[in-house]
Amino acid sequence: MMDHSILDKGTYGYIERFKRYELIKTIVWLIFIALVIGIPWLILKTQMNLFTVVGIVLVLPTARTFILYIAALSHHSGSEAEHEDIAAMVREPMILLSDLMLTRSKGPTIVIWEAIVYNGNIYAYVPSQKADIKEITAYLQQTMKDLGYKRKPLVHDQFASYRDLVEMLSVNHPSEVMECEDLARRLKAISL
Repeated sequence: MMDHSILDKGTYGYIERFKRYELIKTIVWLIFIALVIGIPWLILKTQMNLFTVVGIVLVLPTARTFILYIAALSHHSGSEAEHEDIAAMVREPMILLSDLMLTRSKGPTIVIWEAIVYNGNIYAYVPSQKADIKEITAYLQQTMKDLGYKRKPLVHDQFASYRDLVEMLSVNHPSEVMECEDLARRLKAISL
């Protein structure tokens, strides 16, 4: 398994690392709040002090961290074997993104296990989830449209068909390749 010491959106294993990181942050916040409230209470023998107010205010960032953990709890990273298979076919200037949790204002979070950003388009592999393929495609197409791209993303929920697509992309060389770093950055930006 690839080991990334920091949280790097778009890398394999990000979802599992993100959940662990948010859980640890929540526990650390809770311990800190307990200390901020508890130590002055033991010393001063009263809860009527400024430290109690500070401890109560610190509940807000703790709650935010816990909500992020809960939001990611039901999602998991894709298969490592599938990721390695796709990663072996990626060549320059293809951009491989893995483990994206795309949040939306309406509807469930979209989990993209693998995505290739290449020549102005997104080629995505999504597991079965609450959002259907048409809804995911429409969401990605709107994201692309917002950045000035006019193509329709290709979204697959079957690994074999996605693998065939990536294999075809890796051997075909377009005469002119569009830069799409901004599209890859946008996908990472809207990911949890």
